[in-house]
Amino acid sequence: MHRLSTPHARVLVFATSIILVISAITSGAFSARSNDPAYLAAIDFGKHGNESKELLAGIPNEGPEGTYAAEQAALRAFPADEVPPEAGVNSLNTFEQLKQKKGVGQWSPIGPLNKAEYPAVLDQFLFDGAPYVASGRVTAMAIAPTCSKNDCRLYVGAAGGGVWVTDKALDGKNAKWSYVGGGLGTNAVGSILLDPNDASASTLYVGTGELNASGDSEAGVGIFKSTNGGQSWSLVPGSDKFYQRSIGKMAFDNAGNLLVPIGSGVRG
Repeated sequence: MHRLSTPHARVLVFATSIILVISAITSGAFSARSNDPAYLAAIDFGKHGNESKELLAGIPNEGPEGTYAAEQAALRAFPADEVPPEAGVNSLNTFEQLKQKKGVGQWSPIGPLNKAEYPAVLDQFLFDGAPYVASGRVTAMAIAPTCSKNDCRLYVGAAGGGVWVTDKALDGKNAKWSYVGGGLGTNAVGSILLDPNDASASTLYVGTGELNASGDSEAGVGIFKSTNGGQSWSLVPGSDKFYQRSIGKMAFDNAGNLLVPIGSGVRG
C-alpha cells in the first residue's frame, strides 16, 4: 500500500490509465468501423488474389470509393449510410419462414426452351473455335394484369432474341411460345410496356436497344407499338430520335404520356 503512494507508482498508475483510455477509444473505433460496409468490403477484398482483385475492383470515379463489393453494400443501404445489423437478422428469419411454406422459392423453367447453339465461326476466342451452346439474356417481361392459371399472357424480350409471347405462362412446361419480334427492325430489346387501358393485353410498346452495357449490348432503333399482340408493329411517331440509343425502361404518367429514359448503346 505504501508503494502506491510513491511518485513512481503514481506515474505508473497514470500511464496505465492512459493505456486503458487509448484501448477503449481504439476498441470503440474498431467497433464503429466493423459496421462500415466499405470497411468490411475492403477486408473481404483483401482475401482475394491479384487476378480476382482485378475482377472485383470498381471502375475509377464510378460510385463509392473502394471496391465493387463496397459499391453493392452502399446501394443496398441507400438512403442510409449503412445496412443496420437487425436488417440482416430480419432477412434471415424471413427466409427461414418462407422455406416452411410449400412451393415458395421453388423455380421451374417455362421457356422459351429452344437450344441456342452458336456456330464455330462466331467462336474465335472463347472455346477454341468450336460450336457451343449458350443461354440468352432476358431484358424485359410484361404480364397481363388479368393473368390466371389457365389464361396468362406473358411477353418476354431478349437482349438479342426479339420478343416472344405465350398465353399459358402459368401452365408449367406446357406453355407454348411464339416469336412476335418480326417488324421491329432489330432483335435487341430493352423494355416492354403494356397499355393499362387494354384489358386483353394486346396493346404493347417495345423499347429497343439493350441498356445493360455488356460487351455485346446492341443499340436500338426507337420505340414500337403493337395493337394485336405483336402480330404487326409501327414505329411510335417521334421515337426515331432514339435511333442508336438504348431504352431500358418505359412508363405512363397520370396524364397518359409515355415517359422514356434513354442511354447510350454500347454498339450505337
